[in-house]
Amino acid sequence: MADPYALLGVAPEASNAEVKAAYHRQLRQFPAHSHPQQFQQIRAAYDAIRAAGEHRGDPLQPGPLVAQLDPEAVASIEAGVRNACRLSLDELLRLTF
Repeated sequence: MADPYALLGVAPEASNAEVKAAYHRQLRQFPAHSHPQQFQQIRAAYDAIRAAGEHRGDPLQPGPLVAQLDPEAVASIEAGVRNACRLSLDELLRLTF
């Protein structure tokens, strides 16, 4: 997604009231019934700004969780699942009918 602040036309340090006013201004320009794609982008930008504002400056609210997956572990799990899902044609026919 593009920068949500740029999409709504507000500065990153804008107040909640300014963000809300910009959001409604964009909704008047791009109503959902005639501009569904723009509406979804505007709504996503507004939600992203609101979510970022809820956690800004509050040390008790954790930020988003970032996880790193071990590629070897993922490959091992995938291989195990593939082996567990192997069926012969006879088994598949027996289970299907």
